[in-house]
Amino acid sequence: MMWSEKYRPNNFLDLIGNEESRKLFVEWFTNWKKGIKPILLVGPPGIGKTTLANLAAKQFGYDLISLNASDVRNKKTLMRF
Repeated sequence: MMWSEKYRPNNFLDLIGNEESRKLFVEWFTNWKKGIKPILLVGPPGIGKTTLANLAAKQFGYDLISLNASDVRNKKTLMRF
């Protein structure tokens, strides 16, 4: 098992640092209702955007669909989701 997988946070309390952003995100996600605009996570590499999205999906019972700028995005690939 890779180190990054072994020590990956399993819940929001496992996240270290950026407390204010984490609290705001959890509050937003807890109160989010279908039909309301989604949140956009932005920032430099390595600050935990993907980890935060993965934890939110896991803790709130959502299936995560992750698209990156380098992914092929056309009708055929998007219809898989």
